[in-house]
Amino acid sequence: MIPYEIVFDDKADKLRIRLPDHLLLVEEFLEIEILSDLAKDVILDRIQRVVSGKEEVSDGTGNLYSSEIRKDDTRIYNS
Repeated sequence: MIPYEIVFDDKADKLRIRLPDHLLLVEEFLEIEILSDLAKDVILDRIQRVVSGKEEVSDGTGNLYSSEIRKDDTRIYNS
């Protein structure tokens, strides 16, 4: 299991996730690309389509990051 911490950032007035240094890209992806409820719904829908077998892979591009979701792994790229 990957250690993580959920913290409240007083300056930004929001919750943040803290991940180990080697997962900084994932931390940034979650904070930058998933800002709105719509963005959250889009990502969750992409994951669900792959997990349910409707798609083998789901590619997506956001503001700064691209992602490739597969059933056994997910890749995040800094665009």
